[in-house]
Amino acid sequence: GTCEIRVKINSDGYVAIVYDMQTPADKVSWIDDKSQNFFEVRWDGDIFPNPSNNCGEGLQGKCEVLQKGGCLCQTSVFEEAVFDSMPTTKDAALSMLSIGALDPNTYATNEYTMELSAETGIAAYHSRNGFYDEHTIFELTDDYGRHFFLKNIRSTVEM
Repeated sequence: GTCEIRVKINSDGYVAIVYDMQTPADKVSWIDDKSQNFFEVRWDGDIFPNPSNNCGEGLQGKCEVLQKGGCLCQTSVFEEAVFDSMPTTKDAALSMLSIGALDPNTYATNEYTMELSAETGIAAYHSRNGFYDEHTIFELTDDYGRHFFLKNIRSTVEM
């Protein structure tokens, strides 16, 4: 069936995911409209829909005020590449990338080609003609010895 993803936003800007399923039998308690599983998100400019701003005036009816407080909003997800070349430092990669990836070696042989920066120790794995795009995976180890595989992607939820 089809599924629409909406979010409940409480007065502190925390979000709970609400899935509107085509068939009510598909619903489970932790993702239905009664969900209380709120988590913190980063709001652009720290401005978020709440009852005091009529749940985001100017959002063209994508949000509604809830009787018990907070807002219920429709969402859209947009994804874009973060880097169009090798990150200049590990700190730049770690501060701008937050979505993990599988080790590219778990994929089929020749699925990814590796490019290593001798200067930073960062490895970039390309899946398409050597371009830096949303399919690129970066591998690096931070100053504490933690090993990371990070997708070259920024995922933004808009209302």
